This record gives sequence, C-alpha cells and structure tokens, in this order.
Amino acid sequence: MITKTLSLKVNSRNALHVAFDVGKSSLDLYFEVPHALQATFQATSSRIPNKPPAILRCLEELGRLAQINGFDSLFITCESTGAYSEKLLRLARQKGHFTAYVSGESVHKLKVVENNDAGKTDTKDPRVIHMLSRLDKVLRHRSLSGPYLALREFNRAYDEERTHLTSIKGQCHPIIARLFCDLEFTSQFLYQKTGQALFELFRFNPVKILAAGQLRFEKSMRKQVPGVRWETLHKLWDNAKSSCLLYLEEGYQEAMEYRLEGLWARKEIAEKRLQEIHEKMEGLYNQLVEAGEKVPHVSPGFLSAFRIARLLGETGPLADFPDANRLLRFAGLNLRERKSGQYTGEVHISKKGRSTLRRVLGETSFGMVKKKAAYGPYYHAKKAKGMVGSKILAAVERKLLRTFFALGIKCIAFDPGRLSQCESQFKQVA
Repeated sequence: MITKTLSLKVNSRNALHVAFDVGKSSLDLYFEVPHALQATFQATSSRIPNKPPAILRCLEELGRLAQINGFDSLFITCESTGAYSEKLLRLARQKGHFTAYVSGESVHKLKVVENNDAGKTDTKDPRVIHMLSRLDKVLRHRSLSGPYLALREFNRAYDEERTHLTSIKGQCHPIIARLFCDLEFTSQFLYQKTGQALFELFRFNPVKILAAGQLRFEKSMRKQVPGVRWETLHKLWDNAKSSCLLYLEEGYQEAMEYRLEGLWARKEIAEKRLQEIHEKMEGLYNQLVEAGEKVPHVSPGFLSAFRIARLLGETGPLADFPDANRLLRFAGLNLRERKSGQYTGEVHISKKGRSTLRRVLGETSFGMVKKKAAYGPYYHAKKAKGMVGSKILAAVERKLLRTFFALGIKCIAFDPGRLSQCESQFKQVA
C-alpha cells in the first residue's frame, strides 16, 4: 500500500473561473457564482464578439461581479486557437487576471463525463472547459515578450521562406531538365557557384553554349567562377552538344528561359531574406546574452548562435522551467508507457507538446549524429545493435534538449570532455 499527501488544488487562487470557447468572430463564455447560504450556484452563459472593445467591457463587468461575490480576481481559461485566443488572454493579462489554456484532448474526453454525450456545441464546450479549470487541469499560458517573442516570429518567417525556396527550386528543376536535357549534374550543382554562372551567362540553354564556342564558353565560365575545374567545363560542353541533338523550337526555348528568369529572381529574393533572418536572429541572441539572460553560450562544433536562437524562439525563457523534465514535457519528448496487468507495450515519446520545437530539435540533432560529431558514437553504436534510426534520433533529441537546458541555466558553453563522462569522473579529472 502506498499513501501520499496531496495538496488541494481546486480554486486555490480564490478567483472566479470564467471559461471561454473561442471562435473567429465570437466568444462563448460560462461561469458559476455560488450562493452564500445555500449549496447551489448561479450558472451564466453568454456570447460576445471576439473584438478588443467587447472583450474589455466583458472583463470589466466580470471583475465587478467577482468583487461583489468575494473573489480576488478572474481566472480566464480557453483552448489554444492561435491568434483568436491570444487576443483574449493578452487583454486579460493586461487587466491583471490569471490566464491558462486547457488541452483540446482533455475537453474532448471530458464531454462524456460532464453530460454523457460526446456531441460538440458552442454552449457545451465552455461548461467542460470550466470544469477542467475548477479542477486545475490547465496548461500554463506563457506570454512571451522582448527578444523571445521576436525570435518566435522570426522562426515562423524562416520556415516560411525556406519552404518557399524549396518550392521555387522544385519548379526550376523540370524547366532546366527540358531545356538542358542531358545535363549530368545533381540538382544541388544547379544552385552552387558554377550553376549560378551557367544561368547568368547562358540561361542553362545548350544552344547558347554551343553558339559561344568551346573556348569562349570555358573562358567566360572561368572568369565568372575562377576555381571551376577544367573537367567540369569539358563535361558541361559535352552535355551541351548531346542535348542539342534534341531539337527545340526557338519560341519554346524563349518561353522556358522567361519562366526560368522569373523563378530565379524569386529564388534570389528568398535566399536574401533567409540570410537577413539568420542575421537578425543572431543579433537577438546577442541581446539576450548581453542582458544576462539564462541562455547557452555559443559552442563551436556543437551549437551556433543561430541554432541557439532557433531553439530559444520555441522554448522561450529557460528560467520558466523548474527542471529539464518539464522542458521535455513542453516539447512532447517525455516518455509514454503502456502497462496493464501482464501486458507491457513499447515506450514511445508522447508528442503532446510543442511540435515546432521538436522539428527544430530534429534539424539540429540531425547534424550531430555523424560519426565524428558530438552524438555520432552514441548514434552509430545504437544503430549497430539494430535499433531503428528514428528512435535513436528521438533519444538524441532528448539528450540535446537536456544539455541545452543545463547549458542555459548555467550560462556556459558546451564542453566536449563532459559528454562521455559521468559527474564523478569529471570531478576526479578536475
């Protein structure tokens, strides 16, 4: 028998709990005010426009009602719906009220308990959210500010521009494949210096390459890219001669070149914006370091300023987390077990946290599992034992996030000597 003493969390803040079901144009709210001398309460439902003036008027009325009934403040809860719910919660924070989220999964599963019905309506949802709020089964609403808020927005911009750039390259490739049909180079070659010169001088058109003549072609390419190999130029010339055997009408060539010019211009704009975002995020990270925030320091070969900035944009202030386990839960990298009687299932990560943080962690971890990288020996040792690569990468992400948290709390850079040593060994060496 195991006996524990647990704290009572229900309505511990002496606040009037008000639950909101958030929509794009309206907010449905629900709250309960208990009667002083009777074991009953007065339940109130209402709908207001999801606009700042209406929200502020509603909060003022609710605040007065809370004071009349002996409450110290309001406790505002809702499901996370992005910009629509953030409007409500930010205004409530400005008025000095408590705010929190509730899990959409919890709301979905508690509906059957609340009214023995799994149906969904705008009047039922606030009641279920209110019940979760009264039971204190809520998620913390973190209102980021300063460089952290800017980093999160730049993270979104970086992902959007990168996706846009990938899409543009995907449109360029089939045009080049039709225009220069026998080009025997990888798609990566097209966007490096030699490929860039091939576009600027000849628009990837083999007819223009042959019209220039081999000597002039090689001379102009060497002038544009001084370090290009002669073997590369000879191969390009041979590819051009082979491609010209396929006759293409002049108008068709011009049409493809026109399309390619437009796509290439958009590609260069996207690349420039990515570089600008990269520099802005590094600048914001330097601001955090100068301000004395608890952030990891740059570790050459481990975490660059840009990678740290990307992670901080998703985690927010590391000081908000009491320990690394809370940060793992925030990322959805905590372990989920399945045991019942004699049955024992496999252990998986929960994936119930911030998905964008897991994606950034995955991108960062992927470069750290090469054989000579920080987590390379660990990854390849597990791989040799037959473990699935995706599971090893998830384990690396957990290790990296724990290390990131420790480096940030201590405001230090990564020390490779400590990665393969336990604490007692490290103290002996020190």
